[in-house]
Amino acid sequence: MYVLKAKVEEKIFWFPLYEGGKSYILGSKETCDFHLPFKGVSRRHCEFFLKKGEWWVKDLNSTNGTYLNGEIIKEAKLKEKSSLICGTVKLIVLESPTSDWVTPEGKNGLSFSAKEGSELKKRKTDEFHINKKDHSLYEKACEILFSDEDFYKKIEKFCNFIKIEDLEISYRNGEDEALIFKKNALRKKELISLDKIIPEIEIKIFPEIEEEFKKCATVFFTILSHMKLGMKFFNKNIEKEKLDYSFLGVSEFIKELWEKAYLYKDSDLPILITGETGVGKEFLAKEIHNISNRADKPFIPINFSEKPDTLKEAEIFGIEEKVATGVKGQIGVLEQANNGCILIDEVGDMPKEWQLMLLRVIENNYFYKIGGKKPIPINVRFIFTTNKDMDAQVKIGAIREDFYYRIKGVHLHIIPLRERKEDLEYFAQKILDELNLKYNTQIVYSYSAFEKILNYCWPGNLRQLKLEIEKAFHMAKNIGIIQEKFLTIGEIETIKPSIIPFKDAIENKEKEVLLNAIKFSKNISEAIEKLKIPRTTFYQKIKKYKIDLKKFKEKK
Repeated sequence: MYVLKAKVEEKIFWFPLYEGGKSYILGSKETCDFHLPFKGVSRRHCEFFLKKGEWWVKDLNSTNGTYLNGEIIKEAKLKEKSSLICGTVKLIVLESPTSDWVTPEGKNGLSFSAKEGSELKKRKTDEFHINKKDHSLYEKACEILFSDEDFYKKIEKFCNFIKIEDLEISYRNGEDEALIFKKNALRKKELISLDKIIPEIEIKIFPEIEEEFKKCATVFFTILSHMKLGMKFFNKNIEKEKLDYSFLGVSEFIKELWEKAYLYKDSDLPILITGETGVGKEFLAKEIHNISNRADKPFIPINFSEKPDTLKEAEIFGIEEKVATGVKGQIGVLEQANNGCILIDEVGDMPKEWQLMLLRVIENNYFYKIGGKKPIPINVRFIFTTNKDMDAQVKIGAIREDFYYRIKGVHLHIIPLRERKEDLEYFAQKILDELNLKYNTQIVYSYSAFEKILNYCWPGNLRQLKLEIEKAFHMAKNIGIIQEKFLTIGEIETIKPSIIPFKDAIENKEKEVLLNAIKFSKNISEAIEKLKIPRTTFYQKIKKYKIDLKKFKEKK
């Protein structure tokens, strides 16, 4: 494990690079993993990541650059005692903490600072303030804490050093409490494992000892407990899954969306993911599957936009063996996906016939093969995606109401990229970094090109952004800079919808509603009933908008 040490204005910062973590962002922005709000440090300055078991650092197009051992770098491997400069801050890379380390500051640990201060605070989110006169005490504590001794030997040594006869350690979260050590645990060597991280730690020491020793003991056992239980659990189960949502973005909205998705990852409830084209609905569906308890089982995407026919039904439900002469048995998608997940894309366009068939499968957890008489039980997680307004689709009769409320077990809506400027900036840089890595180049954006990207509304969202940047990247290969003229997108002002007379807008909408009602109704009477207008008015509108009812009858 490497540790980054920075000293700014008499305050020491420790940033541990745990091998269980995927990557860490350093910058002046509060949401960065390693927060350094000092002069010259960009909002997202650099990134630390593992590559083939070794730690690397990559500059994230910072304003002042990232320097390693005096040389400006785009990407480089870290070594012990390397010197990093980010803005006005100098960091040293250490293989293990030195004696003035109290505990790491970063997302995997508690936050402490070695500065003069007041009383010790126990909450995980607060700082521990250490008086300078106590540093020799902490030096000995750290020597024991980071020694090669096993867990219980460290406790025994520390207790002998500080004259503690016994102790209890517990985590508390509101009314819930979970013990790590019981009283007499030192003699019994009895450890109670936790199945979750609980925010507040409480330590009881027997007998009472002097205040400075008590403070030191509280810090020691807090760190040791997290090293034994908290950090191990955090790296293995949380960092990789819950906190790694960068495939969708880095904004607060995406963080909250991913946390909601994470809550339901192992649930059997259907998930409905909505959002515009290109926002990443299928990416999100796949990642939910990947962190679920079905991750090692099949994940099968399928589209139901066409009306059912024999071939499509056979593909979904399969065919019973020997159902007819010359017809071979066939396993359908439902059976192939058993114990796994089926992604149903563009559910907003699904014909009603399919809706009814799938509704029965979801509610009953079994189906029949074509020609089969025996129900086949299945255990499948369904995830649905669409770019349609499903409430509107229900109102016009395109989607069955019972089907809609059944598939909307958990609703996840991804807002457009244009409403997530932080994600737009992140992806613009990430896509370019990936292209530079792929083609071994160092192409950058001009200021005007980057501004143009940030000010465009991206109706095609992430999919459009990737294609546009890749085109501009190849045009810039000879000069090394993506110029504004290489971007074929228009300014946001040029793509605003044209303004038409109010009367025309109302008539266009009226015609659209009529067409949808006819299209998604069994007959004209049903369409009129849905529209709640007199029959004479209906036919007047049909005549006005020159709608050919015969075409709809032929399709039905």
